[in-house]
Parts: sequence; C-alpha cells; structure tokens
Amino acid sequence: MVWDHQLKSSYFKLDSDSKEANRVLYPKKSFQNKAILLRALNLTTEEVCEALLEGNADALRTELLESLLKMAPTKEEEQKLKECEDDSPVKLGSAAERFLKAVLHIPFAFKRVDAMLYITNFESDVEYLKK
Repeated sequence: MVWDHQLKSSYFKLDSDSKEANRVLYPKKSFQNKAILLRALNLTTEEVCEALLEGNADALRTELLESLLKMAPTKEEEQKLKECEDDSPVKLGSAAERFLKAVLHIPFAFKRVDAMLYITNFESDVEYLKK
C-alpha cells in the first residue's frame, strides 16, 4: 500500500497508484473517541435512529443523549460524510463513521438530541430551581 504523505484536511488518502485509491480513512482522534462513545451506547444504529425520528427520549436515557451530543461531527466531518454515497468507491472505515452517516440522514438529528436532552432534564432542573 502506498500512502500519500500529505495531510489533506484531516484525513489521509491513498496514493492513486494503489488498488484502493479512492478509499478515504479518518484516523482523527475524534473518530476514535466517537467509536468509544458508540460502544458505550449499547444500542444499534437502527434503535438510535428510530428513537430520534420518533422523539422517544425514554429509549435514549440522559447519559446516552449526552454521549450523542459529544459525537456530533464538525461541519467539515459532516460534509465529508454526506458526500460519501453508499455506492461510492469511498468507503467508511469505522463503525463511528457508518453510525454518524446513518444519523445524518435524520433531519436536524443533533438538534433533536439537544431538544430531547432538554425535555429529559426539564423536571429535575425546575425542582433544582425551586429549592
């Protein structure tokens, strides 16, 4: 495998002479951290997406919603994931990349997570303020 040694906007690309020339890998530490958080969720991608679409905060506990917010991609990462089509030669290497791509298909996914977290914490916040 021949690697292009230039760092190009936070990802490495294989040299065009390689058999896998179009494969893009994300070695960024943030994707490694997101993979760790994903394992901590202990839910399938389908379960998370369904809960987000339905606004079901009960399916995603407070800790899970907070973890999802931490997984929110940067604008650059989001753009790269959206550009990556399923039949494209560019492959998503990690589970975190595949998970984030699935979540990004949900309109305003991370705004939904933020709203669900607000709803989940609302009663305890009100009780705290009453004291």
